[in-house]
Amino acid sequence: VRASARFGDNRSASVTCGQRWRSEATPGFRCATNANEERSDFVGAANLDFGAPLRSNIRLRLDQDQLSPTRIDADLISTLGRVTTYGRYFRVDETLSPGAPRQELYSDISMRLYRGWSVGYGLRRDLDLAKNLFQEARLTYLDQCTFISLAYRQTETTVGRLGPERGFEIRLGLTTLGMVGGGQAGSDPSRAFLR
Repeated sequence: VRASARFGDNRSASVTCGQRWRSEATPGFRCATNANEERSDFVGAANLDFGAPLRSNIRLRLDQDQLSPTRIDADLISTLGRVTTYGRYFRVDETLSPGAPRQELYSDISMRLYRGWSVGYGLRRDLDLAKNLFQEARLTYLDQCTFISLAYRQTETTVGRLGPERGFEIRLGLTTLGMVGGGQAGSDPSRAFLR
């Protein structure tokens, strides 16, 4: 089921919710896929778009019996003058993703300076462990066709014998073709061209 409304100059809001039924269970799928039982969990999404001043998306999954949230993914982006802020909250039930962080918050702020230059800072935090997983401070240049970012990055995650890490990174890109460099967990390179 989907409902949406448009108002003003390109402003909109929408809500979507649903559930899937099958004639028989398909145990070959993992629980995280939401496709292993005859009835799926309820899924829903809400979107609010006021253009540059405020955009928000919320996606969630509710247990089919208890109606308790098993997954929440919410983000918000706002641009006021030269400053752009972005925040993302993510929560997943332990049964869906064992061993992964259960609650995370990612936040980012950037400020346009002069002639395509901007500065920014990003932070990804594990809320259960009260630990910063990733931090980045960057200087960025962006024009109609070129993207250059110089960043200092710090991660506190470990995979086997690797990590934590600290270092400088250079990312180069053509805005119509993509980007070279970077790509560590915690960053969101797809958003780089919005900054």
